[in-house]
Amino acid sequence: MEIVPVKNRKTQTKIQTLTLILVIAIPFIVFKFFPATSIEQIEDTNGSDTTIVTFNIKDSFLNNKGDIVNSDSVSTEGSSSKKNMDIIEEVDFDTVKYSFVKFSGTKIIQQTEASGKMEFSISSQIIEGNFQAAIFKDGKFVKSFNAGEKVTITFDDVGIYTIIIGGESASGSVTAQRQS
Repeated sequence: MEIVPVKNRKTQTKIQTLTLILVIAIPFIVFKFFPATSIEQIEDTNGSDTTIVTFNIKDSFLNNKGDIVNSDSVSTEGSSSKKNMDIIEEVDFDTVKYSFVKFSGTKIIQQTEASGKMEFSISSQIIEGNFQAAIFKDGKFVKSFNAGEKVTITFDDVGIYTIIIGGESASGSVTAQRQS
């Protein structure tokens, strides 16, 4: 049996206690300053007005906020336009229907590689919250669409077209269709 002087036992106890505190505190510090998601639910502060208040949809392609949603579902129909690896496979379909409850942030819902004339139809039904959709060509903003609008837009240019939605505590659905 080893006899440890009282002074060393006190030092060992202090080191063990400090280590335990650090092991418990570090995860809280990391999650506080480096959260796993870059966005929290955004409160709808402008009542029945469905205009997005806290960010600009035009900037969402370069500054994708990510999204948070209480519940959502997506259904797709059609085939892929993919000719290169730049297209996001999960959203490369002729029709994408996305339904959501308490959606906040931004989300890519459709992406298409067009080699000629391409027509997009976008419609949304918003029950509550703020909502907007936008279309981008090769990463550059083209046009935005407000909640409840049904819009058809045709392009003759070759490029990669991306439809992004933005919301603040939005509940409803959006449908994006493409035809070449």
